[in-house]
Amino acid sequence: MTDTPAEARVQQPLPWHADAWQQLHQRRQRLPHALLMTGYAGIGKQQFAQALAASLLCEQVQANGHACGHCTACNWLAQGTHPDFRRIGLAVEAAEEGEASKRSGQWISIEQIRDLAEFVQLSSHRQGLRVVLLEAADRLNSYAANALLKTLEEPPERVMFLLVSDQLHRVLPTIRSRCQQVLLPMPEAQQARQWLQTQGQVPDALLDLAGGMPLLAQRYQQEGWAGEWQQVVEWLSRPKQEPVSLVTGWSKLPLPALHDWISKWLHDLLQVTSAGMPRYYPARQEALQALAARADRQALLACLNTVQQAKPLLTHPLNAKLVMEQWLFAYRGLWQKRAAG
Repeated sequence: MTDTPAEARVQQPLPWHADAWQQLHQRRQRLPHALLMTGYAGIGKQQFAQALAASLLCEQVQANGHACGHCTACNWLAQGTHPDFRRIGLAVEAAEEGEASKRSGQWISIEQIRDLAEFVQLSSHRQGLRVVLLEAADRLNSYAANALLKTLEEPPERVMFLLVSDQLHRVLPTIRSRCQQVLLPMPEAQQARQWLQTQGQVPDALLDLAGGMPLLAQRYQQEGWAGEWQQVVEWLSRPKQEPVSLVTGWSKLPLPALHDWISKWLHDLLQVTSAGMPRYYPARQEALQALAARADRQALLACLNTVQQAKPLLTHPLNAKLVMEQWLFAYRGLWQKRAAG
């Protein structure tokens, strides 16, 4: 007598993607060989794609299209051992002995796509579909993109490709043309807040900082930089303290995090100078309006450009302290120049 397998934890689409899920489920038997899930970062595209992969592999699909969570296929998938499923994520490049990889997780490599090409030619172990989930279609390097294109142009039978992208414009146009795009919406503000309440305490301010993207707000909370974020925002509201002393206290703060916070603050400042409403810092509207009244719009644009030009360098080895100082001095200089003028 064999034991009944425990019920696997099955990913399900988030509530605000229910309509998109239902539309796909209704034409389940007529789906194309490749779907490209697109939309803003932090809205649950990966979760949607994972739920769809589970549903396509499940051997006892529920009436709503969700995977059952207790069949052999669901248990294999939950354990990461399903022979008919492949997940392709960002590659971790090999580093010199004793060193951390400096470019880990930046691209999907040609080697990963070559391995995938071998997988899709195999026969199914369960006489069903083989499913490929490619998590970051916009991060294929040129060689990998061209290799994937060849597979998509001549797709093997009974293979489903699920691609996900935050930045559709960075996906090779010929790859886009061979996929059916599924645009996933972001939730309404109240819906996002209600969902976050079921996941734990995430302050509304972090949801605002995330631009209304609940999974991004959740990530902000998990990263644990809320205290430093408050300090940065306080200084941006009243940029009087010398940047050098500030940066010393923020030495452990990840450069991409500071870049994110400052870029969004400058975005809101520019919005307010044009009589718009702040998107990322609505709770700081009074401080933003006070600064906007003293701001030179062209100087603000130049400052934002200075910060944005550093974006490609965020994942490369550099002196983070000097870069932080450059941003803070550029920002503080905006108000010193206006005062002097």
